Amino acid sequence: RYLYYSQDVTPGRVFEYNKDSNDEIYAINRLDREKNETERFVRGPGGAIRPTPSPDGRHLAFVRRVRFKTVLFLHEIESGREWPLVDDLERDMQETWAIHGVYPTMAWTPDNAQLVYWGEGKLHRVDLKSGNVTGIPFRVKDTREVVEALRHKVDPHPKSFHTKMLRDVVVSPDGKKVVFQALGRLYVRSLPSGKAKPLTSDKDVHEFFGSFSRDGKRVVFVSWTDEGLASVRTVPASGGRSSAVTKNPGHYFDPVFSPDGATIVFRKGGGGWLTSPLWSEDTGLYSVPTRGGTPALITRSGSSPHFGAQGDRVFFTGFGKKGKRELRSIELDGSDLRTHVGSEKANRMRVSPDGKWLAFQEGFNAY
Repeated sequence: RYLYYSQDVTPGRVFEYNKDSNDEIYAINRLDREKNETERFVRGPGGAIRPTPSPDGRHLAFVRRVRFKTVLFLHEIESGREWPLVDDLERDMQETWAIHGVYPTMAWTPDNAQLVYWGEGKLHRVDLKSGNVTGIPFRVKDTREVVEALRHKVDPHPKSFHTKMLRDVVVSPDGKKVVFQALGRLYVRSLPSGKAKPLTSDKDVHEFFGSFSRDGKRVVFVSWTDEGLASVRTVPASGGRSSAVTKNPGHYFDPVFSPDGATIVFRKGGGGWLTSPLWSEDTGLYSVPTRGGTPALITRSGSSPHFGAQGDRVFFTGFGKKGKRELRSIELDGSDLRTHVGSEKANRMRVSPDGKWLAFQEGFNAY
């Protein structure tokens, strides 16, 4: 009558067991096949996976994470009582893409007295009354054909190679130059057939988010080191040494010039995980004079700032209800917030330099 199955209820979460927490990744549901009704049957900290009911229907075996161990549990169906049986199982796969299941299957003996399971690379059986565990020896007779491995000579550290991925590709307003990022550095190249060269002479840094001024004479970008974090900088479009615009380190993204070139707007984000968590407060969109100075907050939320025809308003992407992307604009002093366009599927929106057109990306197409 009943069908038990495990459901991923909080995908992608990594956790460790906490007795005061309700964190769970998986839970076990029970489907009443006569009434066609489903109920959440087993849940709780550490998840609940691989449900295996006993033949007499009195017990349900399942696997749960307890601190750093994967533990075999028993659930008494009539009373709801649960207790651990064995704690030497292999690590379950609740945090991963478990295409082969989150743990190998188990099986009851026909008399409901023992449970057969896999752990530590072996087969075992555990007696429910005594809790005694005994190994189940087995041998596999097999024949395999071993062939010579196919090997190619590969130089792991060539002096030069052709890059096959470009990022942050931006063409100058006059169409004569292009700036792009490859292997962590920005390069500039004359169009249509010039030779690419490093944009800056800066050493031991990574460079991102290059953007031209409207007259095409300068480029603003973000410089990064793991020790010093990010800096918003400018450099002549012809190349050379860059100069800093921001004074404090931070996590900076997407800097752009205003139409008159006097102001730079950028996004300040937060760090953590792979990058330093320091200098992560007061995130949002900021403006700063191109000659340098103290950044001024425009708005606490938004991304992809850019300008249309005028320099007193900045356009950016915000999120509305149910994650709907919206093209918004705001005065540089943070006043007069407007929403212009909303889209459920567009993932990039950009206003033309003359302020008359909107380009947007939806899926893998541009409109």
